[in-house]
Amino acid sequence: MKEAVQMVIAFMGKGVFLPLGLFLMIFSFNFMYISARGIKKLDAYFENGKDYNDTWTLSASSRFFDYCWWFIRGRLKVSDHDMRWWMYFNAAGYVISCGFIVLASITYCYMKISSWIS
Repeated sequence: MKEAVQMVIAFMGKGVFLPLGLFLMIFSFNFMYISARGIKKLDAYFENGKDYNDTWTLSASSRFFDYCWWFIRGRLKVSDHDMRWWMYFNAAGYVISCGFIVLASITYCYMKISSWIS
């Protein structure tokens, strides 16, 4: 998988990968904040104050990514200006992370299939 990631980085070029890498690093710190405290703020905002009391769990992370997906699809209405910008950042981080993982996975599968054929 390491070779596939290096191949994707070489394909993207350092001029694209470095800013995206920096953005993903900031997004990962944001995700740690979401895991620690931010999911309660998102639940309170989007679920009308409901407290699931599960900050460091897989279900909380799943709910966060559901909020991002619903925001991307336009199903979450955000009236607060600051919350809207935070959700834009979260949604962009979600899309870039998923895109990079999918691209690396496809490259890895391509490399494995091409090695089997040859």
